[in-house]
Amino acid sequence: MKKFFYLMSLCLCMFAGVAVMTSCGDDDDELNPGEISYKTGITEKGNTLQLTITAGSVYTERYTATFGSDDKCIKFIEEMIYSKKDYADLEWQAIQAEYQQMPDELKKYSKDGKTITIDETETWKGRSRSEVREYFEMIQEEFERHSNYDK
Repeated sequence: MKKFFYLMSLCLCMFAGVAVMTSCGDDDDELNPGEISYKTGITEKGNTLQLTITAGSVYTERYTATFGSDDKCIKFIEEMIYSKKDYADLEWQAIQAEYQQMPDELKKYSKDGKTITIDETETWKGRSRSEVREYFEMIQEEFERHSNYDK
């Protein structure tokens, strides 16, 4: 259940971020959600497994899991990379408001310019590569089901 709640909260953050970006004003024509093409992909290189979700040139979300020699997760990082600092600033404000009553959760988040990083190592440490891949595939399927998706 915790895994499901976590997945849904990530998807909510992702879609909330896109929703926030589309309501910034009339000067950003490229942010019409009907015109943005979305792509997802899972790649595996050595001890790293990565899921990347791209919303046109506006937004990229990257999940990166690193595994030890026993094929257990030793690091899990999520990055939300925005095309404009203003978009990242809006999302950062939303995250701070959402987690202001949960300081331990907020400690997982950091912001640097256009990138918001979430360190989920504590949640995923010790999990197998196949568990992480299954989670990535579940996110990918959910995203493809609820978006304007380009394969």
